[in-house]
Amino acid sequence: MALNDILQKITSDAETEVKNILDEARKEEHSLVKDAQKKEQDFQAQADIAKERHASKVYGRIITKARHAVKIKEDENLRQLIDKVFETVSEKICSLPTNKYEELVEKNLKSLPHDARGIFYIAPEKEKETRTLIEKSSLKKNSIKTVEQKTLLGGFIFETEDREFDYSLRSLLADLRKQKEIEISQRIIKSIHG
Repeated sequence: MALNDILQKITSDAETEVKNILDEARKEEHSLVKDAQKKEQDFQAQADIAKERHASKVYGRIITKARHAVKIKEDENLRQLIDKVFETVSEKICSLPTNKYEELVEKNLKSLPHDARGIFYIAPEKEKETRTLIEKSSLKKNSIKTVEQKTLLGGFIFETEDREFDYSLRSLLADLRKQKEIEISQRIIKSIHG
């Protein structure tokens, strides 16, 4: 074989080898690009899931906060309604007809110990009626003082050495409120929400 043929054979073999190496490199590059694209898609999908989870958590927090704010507002409104109910009750009790007021005071006087000694504090709002009823009762020997502050609203407080019996209208209203507040709240909520 001639030198020229050998050179041509080496060149041809080299070109074939270079072509094969380039083809392999292109296949590997294509495979790497495909793998990179797949990894990018997987990463993007995971990022989307993470974004959705984060958005869901944020949404949950926002909803929870909004529900809490609504609950607080409902509670404030309920408190205002209850206050209004008891304000109305207070007005009605303070304007009881004389006979009803006298029945209430007589009932409270009868609940006191009959041999008790102390001082009656009465409200100026219903002073005449209350004083008359005390003077007619078995406790008439006790002293009676009119309390000038408008804190009692009516009724009386009987104070002995070791006890105090508070039958003022304000106290009776406070007791009534303690007893009935939950029941009234439940009725209001039931009427609002069905």
